[in-house]
Amino acid sequence: MKPRYLFLLLIVSLSLHNLQAKTMQAMWSYGVFYAPDKGPYLETYLKVMGNTVVWKKTNNSNYQASITVNLTIKQGSTLKYHDTYNLLSPESQDTNSVYDFIDQQRILLPAGDYDYTLAIADAGRLLSSSEKPFETTGKLSIRMDSASIFMSDIELLSAFKKSTQTNTLTRNGYDLTPLVDNYIGKSEQSLRYYVEIYNSDKVLGDNDYLVTTQIIEDHSKKVFDKCAGFQKQHAKNSNAVLSELNISELPSGNYELLVSVKNKSNETLASQKLFFQRNSAVKSPSASVDSSGVLSFIKPMQNIDSLENQIRCLKPIASREESNAIENITRTKDVQMMQLFISNFWIKKDAENPEDAWTTYERMVTQVNSDYKTKIYLGCETDRGHTYLKYGKPDVISENKHEPSAYPYEIWQYYRIDNQTNRKFVFYNPDLVSNDYTLLHSNATGEVSDTQWELKLNKRNTSSNGFDNTTQPNHFGGKADEIFKNPK
Repeated sequence: MKPRYLFLLLIVSLSLHNLQAKTMQAMWSYGVFYAPDKGPYLETYLKVMGNTVVWKKTNNSNYQASITVNLTIKQGSTLKYHDTYNLLSPESQDTNSVYDFIDQQRILLPAGDYDYTLAIADAGRLLSSSEKPFETTGKLSIRMDSASIFMSDIELLSAFKKSTQTNTLTRNGYDLTPLVDNYIGKSEQSLRYYVEIYNSDKVLGDNDYLVTTQIIEDHSKKVFDKCAGFQKQHAKNSNAVLSELNISELPSGNYELLVSVKNKSNETLASQKLFFQRNSAVKSPSASVDSSGVLSFIKPMQNIDSLENQIRCLKPIASREESNAIENITRTKDVQMMQLFISNFWIKKDAENPEDAWTTYERMVTQVNSDYKTKIYLGCETDRGHTYLKYGKPDVISENKHEPSAYPYEIWQYYRIDNQTNRKFVFYNPDLVSNDYTLLHSNATGEVSDTQWELKLNKRNTSSNGFDNTTQPNHFGGKADEIFKNPK
């Protein structure tokens, strides 16, 4: 497993809607570790909010909840792992004092790329015939390099203590309770984490090295010096690092935890990063925020649906890490967490005047939602809306809805996108009914590129003569190729 310089624990907020007007809420995350005698393995964490599930009476008159968990991991079409089990909560004497509960699993998997499917359901709730367990899918990657120093993923902890009896949370003599959502609230004054370092003896021999810890502000990349730390370690096949940092002076915001391995010359030999969110009573100096870290102009936004729409419309200008967090934040249905996410997003974009940055973008969103909305999607969620918000208004839009053999289409041209010139986007509407035009082809870096775009565009009334064809035979009224080369 090569050292990964950026890894986010994948946090998935799960919701199961049911006829009893109650929603089960849970969070799932994972990290990759390595056992020198067995190889790499996946460690999964599932946290269930106790007040969102059904607790039933047991034989000894206590109450207990039960969750059905189904996890499948595939590599291509090959099944690599599958398990279905019931997760039981601790017993409670009454339903007024129920607990959140956590499950942890360890799964041996060779290095490689995988697809997973996770399905969960509240076993105490009777589903109707039309309801199904909540299901989520994703990709995971396991890497290792036995010739160099490499690290496990960073595991944030809500608590740790010396173990008196081995259980599923025990590791290297400690019981480690994972912080599944990577969110540290006001009541917490410490950041706790666990990470493992492998192969240091192969690289450094019988010597010591340093493990340094830094907290980096996500929008400015400035190191928060008051939270720095270090530990000395003696090189071994596997070193465990358990650390606790005082974050009492850390303001609300989005941060990266950076853990690095350094030799005596202060050279970085390996490192790992982990994104986390802090809600603090300490005010951020960069913008006008309240004690919870929420910007003053965001605070009046209290409607959950409006907040969800606000967050979803940030996707076109969000980083990869922010995009991963957007789906998870919206599923929480937590007004304060959503407000804090929006606030941190705009502080990152413009620390001096986040309200102006937000207002400018909001005008574009309003325009896009008006022009490109469908019966199913907001305008900002369509391909045209996404492109407009990401790159701005195109310099040229060529529309054609009535070519004899082509589906309705639009070709957008941007004279310049960053360091790229003359970038074009082809959108088409194969269903002929909705206002949802799909991005078919673009010559912009990182966007959809399809050499057969002309064939697909003209399939409305023309069939292709071969799989390898890239251009459409001449047909009456066809202008797409000419417009793409010379938009007007």
